[in-house]
Parts: sequence; C-alpha cells; structure tokens
Amino acid sequence: MIPAGDKISATYNLADANGKKILTRSLKATNNIFSDSIVVASVKTWTAETPYLYTLTLDVLVNGKKQQTIVQKIGFRSIEINKANEMLVNGNPVKLRGACRHDMHPLLGRSTNRQQDSIDVLLAKESNMNFIRTSHYPPSEDFLEFCDKYGIYVQEETAICFVLDWREGIYQKSYKTMDDPAFTDRYLGQLSEMIDRDRNHASVIMWSIGNESWYGSNFQKEYEFVKTTEPTRPVSWSFPATALDKGRKCFDILVSHYPRWDGKSSDLGKYEKNMQADYPIIGDEWAHVACYNTDLISYDPNVKDYWGKSLDSMWIYRFDQKGYLGGAIWGMIDETFHLKDKVTGYGPWGFIDVWRRKKPELWNVKK
Repeated sequence: MIPAGDKISATYNLADANGKKILTRSLKATNNIFSDSIVVASVKTWTAETPYLYTLTLDVLVNGKKQQTIVQKIGFRSIEINKANEMLVNGNPVKLRGACRHDMHPLLGRSTNRQQDSIDVLLAKESNMNFIRTSHYPPSEDFLEFCDKYGIYVQEETAICFVLDWREGIYQKSYKTMDDPAFTDRYLGQLSEMIDRDRNHASVIMWSIGNESWYGSNFQKEYEFVKTTEPTRPVSWSFPATALDKGRKCFDILVSHYPRWDGKSSDLGKYEKNMQADYPIIGDEWAHVACYNTDLISYDPNVKDYWGKSLDSMWIYRFDQKGYLGGAIWGMIDETFHLKDKVTGYGPWGFIDVWRRKKPELWNVKK
C-alpha cells in the first residue's frame, strides 16, 4: 500500500524494433490510475506475416523515486468484422489456417516450458499455419510472447468446457453450471484474469468464452463482460446453436465443429446456410487426424497421408466463402504421456508427435 499523501507518477517511452526511442511521456496518477492516449506517427502495423513489435518501458515512481519498471513488447493492429462477415486485420481480410494446441510435455504432463513453447510456434510457422486455438485454457505467457514475435494469430480460450456435454463419472455431479449463479464468479473470474494478463498481446485476435457447452446465463454474462471490458476483439464460443435455438446470442463469430471430410456439412446445419450465415463462421476444430481407426492404419499406413485429402477438400469448399474465416485442425501435437511403467493419454491425434518430431501429416498441412 502507498501511504496517503505520497505522490505517484510515471514515465514511459516507446522504442521501435531497432531500439530507437520514438517518444517519452510523463504521467500523474488520478486515484492511483494512469491514463494516456497517443498518436504514433508513421506506425508500422503488426500482422502474422509482418510481426513488427515496439518496446514500451514504464517506470512507476513514488515521491520521485523509481519503484517499478515494466517492459513489454507491443504491436499495433486492428481487428474488425465487416458487413460481409470477413475478419479484417488492419483493414485487410485474412483467412485463418491453423490447429488446436494443448499444453503438452511427454515427461512433465500437462505443462510446457519456454523452450517447448518457442519450438511449437516455430513448427506452426514451418507448417504454413498462421493461427492457433489455445484449447481449452489460456496458454503460458511465453507462448503468446513467441506468437507475437514470429507472427501467429491466436484464439485464446478460457478454461470452461463440456458444460452439460461429455461428462462422465464424478464430473456429472457438477456439470450443469451454465445457469447456476453459484458458479457465475468462477466463469467471470477466470475470464477476467485471462483478459487482464493477455490483452496487450498483438497475437490474440479473439476471445473464446468456452468450448463445446450448452447455452446458459453464465455464458451470456461472460459475453457481456467482454463487450464491456475489452471490446477490441470479437468473441467466439461453442456450441452456438444451443444459444440460437433459444433466440439468444453470446458470440460474434459462429463456431462450427467438424464438417464432413468434403466440407459440405457441419454440426450447425441450418445455421451455416451453405456458408451464407448471418455471422462470420470459423471451424476452430476440424479435420481430426486419423488415429483411432488402428486396424485400418495397420493394414494401410497410407491412410495417415490420405488424411490430407480431407483437408484439401475443406480448403477448396470453404475458403473462397467471404464469411468463412478458416479453421483449426484437431490437433497439432500428440497427447501421450510417458509414465514410469506405461504410456497413456488421449492418443496420437497430432501432426507433430510429443517429442516435437514431424509426422507425415505435417507436410499435408504445409501444402
């Protein structure tokens, strides 16, 4: 706590990618809050193809003595959805081609480290991807730092999933939380923490307020919270049909999971309207890598390579549609954990294995 009567001030400077200072400003706090607005002349904008970053350095002073220094890389870019339901980055339409990514280490479990995070981003770039969905929770700050640095668009997802869906065993005791006011603070609390921590990352282009869940008032409150608190990015959520069927809307982008291999149908049916939906559409979970049909894979390993045909068919059918934003393959990295006496996990569902070695599917993704 800062004693009453002490004078709080701050200075900050902005430097370009070469370290050259562009401006320096001094600020005084009002009710312990600093606020400022500036215009950067001849600004260089950030995109996945041109990830230009500035450096912001902020010094906080009490009675003229420096108490804290905060240094952060920032990028200047705008995100909007136009009347044609295209996503525009800095006024230009983009198509998102990517994959879903879990935190995953074969020996450490559901975790990563800085080295692993950097490798994953570089592998994404090598695969010709420009997009990662952080399923189904926020990633590490290191991962977003590398997405900023190397240029990857990120759909960041809060850690809410499978509400009234896909629950088994003890989880069935508390899986109907979407309308329960006792859980509202949990929904909003972790969403708020995610936005507070990551709002300054240029790579984050949309917030996801949950995965594969049924509509309820808590999701509606999440959406309204984002639109009030951080409206510079659109909001996605699945399953949107459960909201639309009730005449409600808690998203800006219609999420469509797993169209048919040729791209011509999906779980949304009537809401996609043959790709002429009332909202922009993203397939942020599609093209599941062949891994569970083990007998067929053993008989004909080329099935793993032929998987690329489904990916190609969806690109052809869906990417030329203005309102279709793109998609994310499930998944990027295998999900197997190497324990002392066994290997367990969800399976080899990635196009990169747990040791970050490239599998045959990676070259289909790159193509």
